[in-house]
Amino acid sequence: MRWVHVDDLLKGGREALGLKVLAGASGLGRALQSWKVLRPGKSLWAEGKGLRCNRILVLGERELASLAELPAEKRSVALRVVTLWDIPCLVIEGGLSCPQDLLRTASENSVPVLGTPLAGPKLLKTMERLLKELLGSPLYIQGVLLKVFEVGVLLIGKSGIGKSECALDMIDRGHALVADDFVELSLDGQGRVVGRSPELLKDHMEVRGLGILNVSELFGEKAVVSSHTIDLVVELLEWDRFSHEDRSGLTRRTFTLLERDLPLVRIPVSLNRNVAILVEVAVKKLMRSQGAEDAPGKFDRKILEAMKGVLQP
Repeated sequence: MRWVHVDDLLKGGREALGLKVLAGASGLGRALQSWKVLRPGKSLWAEGKGLRCNRILVLGERELASLAELPAEKRSVALRVVTLWDIPCLVIEGGLSCPQDLLRTASENSVPVLGTPLAGPKLLKTMERLLKELLGSPLYIQGVLLKVFEVGVLLIGKSGIGKSECALDMIDRGHALVADDFVELSLDGQGRVVGRSPELLKDHMEVRGLGILNVSELFGEKAVVSSHTIDLVVELLEWDRFSHEDRSGLTRRTFTLLERDLPLVRIPVSLNRNVAILVEVAVKKLMRSQGAEDAPGKFDRKILEAMKGVLQP
């Protein structure tokens, strides 16, 4: 699976789609992982329903008309909610005029807004065809797959960000390597995404300064497993790219692999920051959230209850 960005769609779709940037140019590096496109309709502004799928949102007359019907206060909140969700970009179809407050909010949150003269089924078919060409066959992805506390964790991020170094630290802490650099993808009988290492690279990983390492020889046979489900995706980001991220933990992000939406956590990387322990905590948090309400949810509920108490006469 290729790693493509909104900028790749913009370049590839200038002729076929007539795409142009209306706002949010600073977010053109946002990742695209799915060829599916969403047209949410009026439900778009109802607390961002249906926006957890990391897919491009196409806005037409219905979506813009329903936005215009909202009172000023609710409109501002709705725009804020939508642009905080982890969507690659917004596309305004049919050459429609985009409201200035939508353009402004999208720019503030680095969400690209693209305009196109195409509309309806023609736009959707052309865009999906182009995305399939850009993404290629979804058979592998670049990253490092680990087994952490019985959870499959896929580390992704730009080259040189420190994925292999983090993986090596985690192996030293007792976790296991599944695949380094290239992760082969497939679906098991239950529809879960499974990752494994190509046979040629099995048991090996590359670490800058150390070269190619045989993990099983250095750490023992239990330090390597042949395959595992991918249950969590962790994206390592440069510290300055984290400035626009939601830091409360309330935003639920997803990463699409083989058209399955997996939980996504973004971790900023900086000098002397122990990324391995942060990944472990992310895994424990995921395990906890699957069985009970997590800390951000409880904290949010307490704030809402406190606000209700203050507002009551």
